[in-house]
Amino acid sequence: MESVVLMYHFINDDNSNFSNLKGISTNQFYEQLKVLLKKYRPISHEEILKSTQLDKFPENTFYLTFDDGTKDHSNNVLPIIKDLGLTASFFPVPQPLIDGVVPIIEKQRFLQYIGYEKYSDFLNVFCSEILKRVPKGKRSVFINSKENIEKSSTYLKHLTYYNNKERFYRKIRDLFLDSLIFEEIINNLFSKFYSDEISFIDNFYMSFNDLKLLISEGMTLGAHTYSHSLLSKLSDEECKNEIVESIDILQQKLLCKIESFAYPNGVRTQVAESILKSSMIKYSFGVGNLKANPKVNRFNIPRIDAASFESFLA
Repeated sequence: MESVVLMYHFINDDNSNFSNLKGISTNQFYEQLKVLLKKYRPISHEEILKSTQLDKFPENTFYLTFDDGTKDHSNNVLPIIKDLGLTASFFPVPQPLIDGVVPIIEKQRFLQYIGYEKYSDFLNVFCSEILKRVPKGKRSVFINSKENIEKSSTYLKHLTYYNNKERFYRKIRDLFLDSLIFEEIINNLFSKFYSDEISFIDNFYMSFNDLKLLISEGMTLGAHTYSHSLLSKLSDEECKNEIVESIDILQQKLLCKIESFAYPNGVRTQVAESILKSSMIKYSFGVGNLKANPKVNRFNIPRIDAASFESFLA
């Protein structure tokens, strides 16, 4: 029988400053766990490690994973899973704790779902900024038009929680937009809302002490790259640095073994997988919104985004 690995990002209370970020509430999270416990057997990191030696993922089981290392994981998630006797893996990104810099991907999420009143407002501003920076002959794919949005309806189709405007945004970001231009636009827009990134980091991310608390409570930490970069847009050397540096820093700061990895944005590349196989990483998670069968590739174990929970499990 197939098994289920859930991928979570934000688990928010309504009174949180970040409650509009795309995620689920603590009540929804608790209800999802009750469904999982009725249908599947919970497993641990240790059991997954043993299964990798046998090349057979445990059947009819579930496992919980949490990406990006946000403070709601220690504040909201930990008490609930402790109460239910569950363990989970958490995949923090070291950059904000080491450099005092908010990763571009989180700045983007803030702008998409909190900074602007409507998603369409964000999209209008974002596309307008692109058009200021690209040559006339290359502008057509970046125009925020009904036609371009409709053409994007099949992009990332397996991720059922995206609407077409979000698909259009991700399509131009992933396939057409130069990384440096993307970063310049997001940095400039974010600075209009948060001029003090350290303050944002203190409120948004778990500290190293928070991460140590997770470990002391029996949770597992894994790597998620250093800065949550899109691996598909990096050179081979940049990709290696992102992966290796994240593993080294977490082990040095937290005095724990890092044996698992989660691909940022669920984007696995052959280069990244090859780097992981030559490291101390024993298994890694993608997305795919698929259940895991017993013969799954241990360096690309699929996860189901919690936002799609009802489509797969309810």
